Amino acid sequence: MDLSQAIKFAALFAVVLFVARAAHHYFGSRARISQAGLAGLTDVDAITVSMARLARDNVMAPSTAGASILLACASNTLVKAVSPT
Repeated sequence: MDLSQAIKFAALFAVVLFVARAAHHYFGSRARISQAGLAGLTDVDAITVSMARLARDNVMAPSTAGASILLACASNTLVKAVSPT
């Protein structure tokens, strides 16, 4: 991994974490699950780390974090399955 990839991941992670906290504050845990599905369309790393951290910090229930991660993985797999290589 070169420095530019690390910077892109860090920026994406920060955005996902900020949006996740804001969505939970304004809309509750259902917004997090929807957000995970959308984030999974591009990448699952940032949403996985974000949800795990939020569950660890008791900001959200571990079951909600798990469901969010599963949905992100499913949407990412679907995108990869239908996109041309």
